[in-house]
Amino acid sequence: MAIPVKYIYMIKALLIATLFTLTACNRIYDQYKTIINDVDRIDIHYKNTGRDIRLSTKDVVAFKKVLLRSIKPEMQKEFISDVTVDFYAHDKRIAYFQIYQAPTNPFVNFNSENLNFGFQLTYGIGMFLDE
Repeated sequence: MAIPVKYIYMIKALLIATLFTLTACNRIYDQYKTIINDVDRIDIHYKNTGRDIRLSTKDVVAFKKVLLRSIKPEMQKEFISDVTVDFYAHDKRIAYFQIYQAPTNPFVNFNSENLNFGFQLTYGIGMFLDE
């Protein structure tokens, strides 16, 4: 039994779209990784308590490792953030997180000069911020 030609074209289009999406996500992740690797200072601001924390050099190194795990880029979402994380390189803010820590579907918007995307808050990032 032969597959109709129109279905073959639909399958090809779906495969091409999937490959395009995977390539774009890899490019986004590579740019994100480059930015995070340049970071030498991290400041965390908890809006609900007004508490500000500047991570020690040791904690910056540890947090950077956590920041690179399990990131799956997607479109940014609109929300009022609970936590802001500022990333610095040589005393210049190069990027920041806006984090929404809801019990269901917590989310992060990542913003920098040339790269903006969102992702689901990972367990590691959430646990690091709760410490």
